Amino acid sequence: MSGEKEGEMQSSKPKKSYEFDDLLAMVGGFGRYTFLLYAFMCVMSLPIGLQQLVQVFYGATPKYSCAAFSNAEGNKTCIVLKGGTCCEKCTDYNFSNRLTSAVTEWDLVCERRHLKAMTQSVYMGGLLVGSVAFSTLSDHFGRKVVVFLSILIMVIGGTVSGVADCLSLFSLFRFVTGAATAGCLLVRFVYCMEIIQIDHRTTAGIVNNIFVSIGFCILSFLAYLIRDWRYLMLTVSLPGLPLLLCLWIIPESPRWLIAKNRLGEAHELLMKYARKNRVDIDSAQLKHAIQEFKKEEEKNGNQIKKTYGILDMIRTPRLRKRTLICGFNWFVNALVYFGINLNVGNLAGDIYLNFFILCIVEIPGALILMFLMSR
Repeated sequence: MSGEKEGEMQSSKPKKSYEFDDLLAMVGGFGRYTFLLYAFMCVMSLPIGLQQLVQVFYGATPKYSCAAFSNAEGNKTCIVLKGGTCCEKCTDYNFSNRLTSAVTEWDLVCERRHLKAMTQSVYMGGLLVGSVAFSTLSDHFGRKVVVFLSILIMVIGGTVSGVADCLSLFSLFRFVTGAATAGCLLVRFVYCMEIIQIDHRTTAGIVNNIFVSIGFCILSFLAYLIRDWRYLMLTVSLPGLPLLLCLWIIPESPRWLIAKNRLGEAHELLMKYARKNRVDIDSAQLKHAIQEFKKEEEKNGNQIKKTYGILDMIRTPRLRKRTLICGFNWFVNALVYFGINLNVGNLAGDIYLNFFILCIVEIPGALILMFLMSR
């Protein structure tokens, strides 16, 4: 009788439920292999930084003056502006700096100065489209595929921008580059969050973004050394090429594999994590943990019985309020951040030093934020 009661008590004992963090802990947590994958994503952030604000330099406007007129009377109606002199019916301009840019290439001054702003707006439009498109693609086809696809498109778009022979082609590929940059920026961040335990995610996310700021700082040095805008565009675009060689080394996100019910691949990958992290773990135990985690996930999904979309963020009053607040905060942050950085050329002093200072202050700011959020 006592044996039967003991058996009933054991059978009635609730099974252990697993979180994904438990699976990561079983294979070594933030071990050596996980650190190497995370480090790769940090290195990937550098080309993102190079591309994100390069328009500060390809859109730089040296002092200018009219060099030729369509008629002899044209030079009598001129307006002196901060950057130079605009004259009616001017057909050519002289620029007083050895610096070249898209502005000097296509005379984007005076009545054509709005076209310079257009190239910047087109890039921002690419960021908007890429944020939605590549995030959706990464959910369907995997983090690894989309992050490397983003790098490839970013390299191609940036390179073609540097050799474009007309403003329309240049603008088109700035849009393409913007979309790809957004894909790299977002998907590599999601990848990092999916391979790191929740206790370390805040620090890992901030440090990862610090590398984007380091990319900005490197951009200021490259722009100082390379005054030809076409060579500069190639210099900030081609460093993404070596990263493509890691396509066969970097694995898929195990979290995404489990979400897509590819449990065998997830088990094999997590066993690789364990081996690389020098952790001994029973293969059957890990497989059981993965299956239990998936069952728990499906159980919770069946209880909810609904797939949520972007419109659900504004469906209820509380969510609508929070979404609007977050959206307004991001709008203000982006407006101030890009407003200052993209107009650094209008500040007094050297454009390269000013840009470097604006970028380097991001790093101590991020470190202070990391300290405050960890408390």
